[in-house]
Order: sequence, then C-alpha cells, then structure tokens
Amino acid sequence: MKDIISKREQEVLELISLGYIDKEIASILYLSLNTVKTHRKSVIEKLACRNAPASVRKAFELQILPLAI
Repeated sequence: MKDIISKREQEVLELISLGYIDKEIASILYLSLNTVKTHRKSVIEKLACRNAPASVRKAFELQILPLAI
C-alpha cells in the first residue's frame, strides 16, 4: 500500500500529521515552499481526499503512515 505515494510525499505527510506547517516542512526537508505545496496537493489527490487532515487520516487507515511516528 505504501507505493500509492512517493517516499518524499510520505515524509511530507508524516510532518503534516505532526502538526508542522508547509514553511516548517520546507525548512526541515530542505525543499522550496512550492515543492512542499506540490507534494501536499499530490498526496491529497492520490488518496482522494478533500484536505490535508483527511489525507493524514486516510494514510493511517491504509497503513501508509505508522500509528506511532
């Protein structure tokens, strides 16, 4: 199931699940803010969700993200 999203998208999603905002994620992962936004949007689309919190919830349900990070 983890192949649904890329490794980098998973990293972004993990940080979103921990409450980080896009600007913080960009700094942590050494990415541009625009790249983080692109990854976030891609994850939301791939998981067929309406927003980032819904995509985090679905990722836990699909076991894309571990329950304890």
